[in-house]
Amino acid sequence: GRRGNAFVTVCVPSSRIVSIPLTLLPLKVGTVVAQRVHERLRERKALAKVAVKWPNDVLVDDKKIAGILIENQYDEATKESWYLIGIGVNVAHAPKIELMGPQRGRMSTCIANHCDSEGDGVEMAQALAFDIAKDIHDWVAASIGGGEYVDKSIVSEGIIREWSEWAEFGKEQVLRDKPGNVVVTPVGIEPDGRLRVRQRNGSETLLAADYLL
Repeated sequence: GRRGNAFVTVCVPSSRIVSIPLTLLPLKVGTVVAQRVHERLRERKALAKVAVKWPNDVLVDDKKIAGILIENQYDEATKESWYLIGIGVNVAHAPKIELMGPQRGRMSTCIANHCDSEGDGVEMAQALAFDIAKDIHDWVAASIGGGEYVDKSIVSEGIIREWSEWAEFGKEQVLRDKPGNVVVTPVGIEPDGRLRVRQRNGSETLLAADYLL
């Protein structure tokens, strides 16, 4: 990515993520990023609206400002499995996004589009990446670190509640990878992180891995 945007990967041993369904991890990371982006904008008097889009994109005024990708990696040397949480936030630059075709996405934005920024954005990007990484670290250590003494339902309910506070239910979105550009309206989030959506014919279904435009 371009200099001036934030890129960070947080590596967490999979043995530490034992007290919540794994499907809730992207939602938690999304709320961490949304909160930090919101703080940066408010510090600079920007009134743009920050929201999350299921499961882990962060939007500003309906345009994508951050994305998250979580992968699993097995370390042969230590015989341990890790979750690699990759996060990108557009600070100084908004990359061009294809709006047509199979890999189409939502239009992008960046922090600099909404407020005055100093320099090339590198200082802000570094500070933002540090804050996001520390927030994730602190959450793992405090909320789900050991697993055996944690009330799983309380942790899970907290993640769902936080994510829902940043979400915008009731707005129509398109299922990108389904034929016919099916339009659905998110109406709620399940305890395991799946999204409940309503189609235009009134029927409801649960999404687990679909991409919403």
